[in-house]
Amino acid sequence: MPAVVTLSFDDQVSSEAITDALTEMRADPAVTGARQLERRALDPQTAMAIIQVASGVLGVAGSAWGLIEKIRKALHSHQIKGAHLTLPNGTRIDIDQIDEKQFQGIIGATGGAHQ
Repeated sequence: MPAVVTLSFDDQVSSEAITDALTEMRADPAVTGARQLERRALDPQTAMAIIQVASGVLGVAGSAWGLIEKIRKALHSHQIKGAHLTLPNGTRIDIDQIDEKQFQGIIGATGGAHQ
């Protein structure tokens, strides 16, 4: 069963940039789906997207880190900064600030990136 992660963006990011980055992410075999969510009336400043990840990708720190790097590259290629990724277990990371060692510590502390 694929895992789902969410990306959140601030209000400065255009819907077009998010759509373009998600299209780029969909080309990766580890990503089985990606779509932007409609902005919520309660929090219109935050745009969100859902990314479905192939089964097993988030269970291994090395492959999970590879996915983080691919997401980061897609976002940066569309000049998107400051995005946050929420893993299936609820752990929220700053995609621009986290490094591999920190990420592996999170994965180790939570017993994997998925529940």
